[in-house]
Amino acid sequence: EPPPLSPGRQSARRTRVSPRRLPAMLTAVRRAHENVSFWERHARESVALTCLLDNQDGIPALAPLRPAIMHELASCMSRQSCAEGEVVVSQGDRAEPQYFYIVQSGAFQASSVDGASAERKVLATYGAGGYFGELALLRNTPRAATVACTAAGEVWRLGRAAFRRGVIGRSLREAAEKIAFLRPLAPEVLDQIVDAMFEVPCKVGEVVIRQGDPGGNLYLVEDGAFEASLRELDDKVVMRYEHGACFGERALLQN
Repeated sequence: EPPPLSPGRQSARRTRVSPRRLPAMLTAVRRAHENVSFWERHARESVALTCLLDNQDGIPALAPLRPAIMHELASCMSRQSCAEGEVVVSQGDRAEPQYFYIVQSGAFQASSVDGASAERKVLATYGAGGYFGELALLRNTPRAATVACTAAGEVWRLGRAAFRRGVIGRSLREAAEKIAFLRPLAPEVLDQIVDAMFEVPCKVGEVVIRQGDPGGNLYLVEDGAFEASLRELDDKVVMRYEHGACFGERALLQN
């Protein structure tokens, strides 16, 4: 014979939800979930921002950035737990996604293998506040070293797009401020122009602009070198452009 119900259970009844009330209840549940997600995201960003600000002065790529950019970068960061022996970055790798890393805790070691001797050489060790991975993102090159976790810990990581938008965007803005026809623009307008820019890889010998073609783009040189020549001067080089220089603006202005 089943045991008797407790006094509180003897009066229990099932409750049905009216179909007319269901949409409103689902909306309330969704909003509650969004609120939890907002506060979880806010807490994560606060920790990431603290990590960034605590180490900003010691990271050359981040040191000059304005607080607003640091907040934006913090919102794009994610935390990764690493076990002892885990490889975080592999030498020669250039597969996406690529990240810049700041060590929150634990210990990490960077090493590389010399192709001639096949001997692995330790290059650096990183503890809390250490960072790695920025060079491959800045130079768009394969990873120069392997970084492995030597004591379990955590790292904060920032993806290539956000890293370049924050770090390279600052350089682009500084370069844009030196261009005569952009200099009078309001800061917010200049920021919009910089946000609209994107990277165009160029090979040695590649023609970027051909004399006589319609103009459609303004180019700011991030790295490398470019030369301008004129057909009427037997393709004589008349101008050389390096980091920070721009070209293509005359066709835009004169249409």
